[in-house]
Amino acid sequence: MTFFSTSTGTRLLFLLATAINILSISIDAQAASFRILTIKSDTSTFAKQFFAGFSSSTPEKVIAFDYFGDNGRVLSRKVKEISPDLVLTIGELPIFSSVSDFPSTPFLVSNFQSSSLESRNNVILINHSISMQQKISMLTFLFPNIKTIGTVYDPVYSKETFDSFALAATNLGLKVLSIKVSSDKEVSSFIQGFKGQQDPTSKIPPQNKIDAFYHITDNTTGGDSQTTALYDFLKENNIPSLSSNYADASKGAVITIAPDPLLLGEKTWEHAHKILQEGKITDRKIYLEENEYILSLSLGATEQYKIPEKTLFQFTQQGVQKGWKVFWQK
Repeated sequence: MTFFSTSTGTRLLFLLATAINILSISIDAQAASFRILTIKSDTSTFAKQFFAGFSSSTPEKVIAFDYFGDNGRVLSRKVKEISPDLVLTIGELPIFSSVSDFPSTPFLVSNFQSSSLESRNNVILINHSISMQQKISMLTFLFPNIKTIGTVYDPVYSKETFDSFALAATNLGLKVLSIKVSSDKEVSSFIQGFKGQQDPTSKIPPQNKIDAFYHITDNTTGGDSQTTALYDFLKENNIPSLSSNYADASKGAVITIAPDPLLLGEKTWEHAHKILQEGKITDRKIYLEENEYILSLSLGATEQYKIPEKTLFQFTQQGVQKGWKVFWQK
């Protein structure tokens, strides 16, 4: 039998109580989590996979909701109700009021490039794209006779994207034709403006006004029905196309060059985790390395445009040399 003094027993009880207290603090610390808010307006496949990559990487609580309105004050009140530690936005959203109202809250902004957001200290922009000139160069490599390239866009959402595209195309010696739309209902009819006019006195088919097309996706032009109408028109009129939207590879785009959405989502969480842990923003942009992009080429298009095998091999080789993942889309 073991005997112990009152003083020894008291000490053991004290140590036990201390251990329980430390354990309790440890459990509380593990249970405590950051509150992350995700606001989405982009319903594309890319956006869904990007969010999946982000949300599956974090052990923190993620509150997510869709918002398709244009009232920044309403959105700001919603952010205030939730009181998040960090906000991730996906798509074009009226977040300027929220960014101003909560200057100490980090906002990670995906798929919405804006010069006014770049100047905000609590905004981190998530870059989806390599240089526009690189992408257009891949298109002209496959189709060296391109002289004029067209696009359709909504200036409310995509003016800066269009300006970047137009500058890159012009620098490569291409003429740019664009059609502005303000409603998704205009896309399918306005795209017909790129079609050449038939000369009633001639049997020669009309010449298209553009030799190639770059798809700028935004809230107006990026819907399923709009995208289908665009690619149906392009295929019917033998106009090769380029897109930076990962999902367009399965919808008719000849070439897509886009970041891996799951990987971009994972990297976004790594950046968010660092901000939450350190309590400060050290990097203002999130982006993938060039070797983390996906290059897709349509097999059907190679047959439609009778692209020589040697050219296809060289095209694929260029992508591999850049470190891109190269896929052939059926």
